[in-house]
Amino acid sequence: MKNPNGTRQILGDILQHYSTRTSEVVSSLLNNEKFIQSVQRVLVASLEFRDLLQKSIQTALEQVNVPTRTDIEHLLEGQRALEDRLYALEETLERIEARLSDHDDRPKPRRVRPARAASGHNEEENRA
Repeated sequence: MKNPNGTRQILGDILQHYSTRTSEVVSSLLNNEKFIQSVQRVLVASLEFRDLLQKSIQTALEQVNVPTRTDIEHLLEGQRALEDRLYALEETLERIEARLSDHDDRPKPRRVRPARAASGHNEEENRA
């Protein structure tokens, strides 16, 4: 029968050697100025590419007349503002109606404003 302690010892030694060598390689890379500069260039290039890709997609959507997320958010903002004005107007009309019908003692049912579904976005983000 094989010695399980010997196998564990060998695996432990391999793991220790791997850990030591990995630490040495990472340390030498982080101390290498050329490597750090290369990583910085790659990061800057990837951010520039992402921005270029975003602008290209937005331009393509505009060319085929497909609304972007920002367009839809602006439309929703306008719809919410219009709803708010309509509810305020409705409440004003209900108060006027109540004053005009003082002789009628029956209570008028009030319309309750429906709750809006949460959009998951901050209102200030939508304006930005």
